[in-house]
Amino acid sequence: MLSEGLRESIARHSDAPAMLSEDGQTISYARMGDWITSFSARLAQLGVGKGHRVVPLVDNTALRICLWFAIWRRGGDVVMVERVESLIDADVEYDHVIAFADQPKIGDANWHVLDDSWRGLTVAPDDAPIAGTMVFGTSGSTGRPKFMSVSAEVWYAMVKTFNAAALEPAGHTLITFPTSSPVHFFSAMQTFDMGYGLTFWTGDAKATLSAAKDFGVTIFAGSPRELDRVVEAVDAGVDAPDFAFAAFTGGLLSPAALERAYKVLGAPISNTLGASECGAIAAGVYQGQDVAPGWTGKTMPHVTSELRGQGGYDDLAYGAGKLAVKVAQPLRVQGYFGGASPYDDDGWFETGDIVTLDADKTLHLIGREDFLINVSGTKYAPERLEAALSRAPEITKVAVAGLTIDGAAQVVALVVPLMAGTDISMRVTRVLEEALGRTGIVQCRMASSLPELPTGKIDRAAVVRLFQA
Repeated sequence: MLSEGLRESIARHSDAPAMLSEDGQTISYARMGDWITSFSARLAQLGVGKGHRVVPLVDNTALRICLWFAIWRRGGDVVMVERVESLIDADVEYDHVIAFADQPKIGDANWHVLDDSWRGLTVAPDDAPIAGTMVFGTSGSTGRPKFMSVSAEVWYAMVKTFNAAALEPAGHTLITFPTSSPVHFFSAMQTFDMGYGLTFWTGDAKATLSAAKDFGVTIFAGSPRELDRVVEAVDAGVDAPDFAFAAFTGGLLSPAALERAYKVLGAPISNTLGASECGAIAAGVYQGQDVAPGWTGKTMPHVTSELRGQGGYDDLAYGAGKLAVKVAQPLRVQGYFGGASPYDDDGWFETGDIVTLDADKTLHLIGREDFLINVSGTKYAPERLEAALSRAPEITKVAVAGLTIDGAAQVVALVVPLMAGTDISMRVTRVLEEALGRTGIVQCRMASSLPELPTGKIDRAAVVRLFQA
């Protein structure tokens, strides 16, 4: 159980560093345990109990992590969002909010200020398992979150299963995922389970990497966006940890980007494809070998996979299909709000990804079914069109999407050029027209940056809106 695993880590590694907070405090496992106990006692005073949905909004990652476990100790449900408005917009009910005094109150729920009254409290010894759940919004690719809940027991089962696969070495870890994302929590639990410590992204690459080096970090964990930032900083000569391993998830890197990260960091690069509904699906470690676009490694040992709709996606790649996976019951989440289950009656979950799957279980991601572009009956994956464009040295970043104007399909490209202020529309249009085998359907604009979702993925809906305006 999670309670037993966390208490075991706190007891076994009491003097070891568990976290380096953004304000520079090194927090030992013992101190983390004291904070969790004290916060739990304060929550009891405030009437927080089993089944209560609690939103920890404090903008201090170390304190927020301790609040997660304190809420669980009370049997409450941790609601992971950065803004209360996202819950209001989705009509998701919640009972309590915990924030700092300078954070403005929003909504009608009980609003509690985290202050000195939360410190130094004790509770009676309690050996009962932590009984709470984690509530968060999934669909990080589309920007249309479906809120769901995952129990503490499922979280810990996912962590133990992934750690048992021994794909990644252990060590102090720099975590750069958004604090409200489930993968941030997963990475934190993964590190705590092995008795190591965490540092966090501060918004500034130089300061983040310097603090991580002083802390003794050897592992990077983040999205492709943050990995790219770290690679850029290290390549520019910023003082950084001697990374032994860099792990990313939440998107893909092109073969060229993988090669660059591997050379600049001098460390193996791990890529994991996963889903909130079932955890890690496939993973691979890049160490300079030849890989094709969309490479995500091999499916995990605990995952059963199959492709559906094969034959309907052959214009994308021969044998491609919709990925469906099955995991054991202890690894299945509780479900979406409103009662819907992610799984069919036989336990299968359709991920929404279009992939190819080799005989040796190597998986290549072509793209999301939501974003496929249909031009006169032929399907195109924006991700593959972007890969074709990314080989051009004049392009730093690019986002491709499809839209319909007056009943006709159009392919749009938002481009960040290498040289600011330059217009390379003709070059981009020519590459896309060659890939599409058609002319007259491409629109292109230059930009200083791409719209992104909180996960770091391209916000394709926002790209479309720019061209519709």
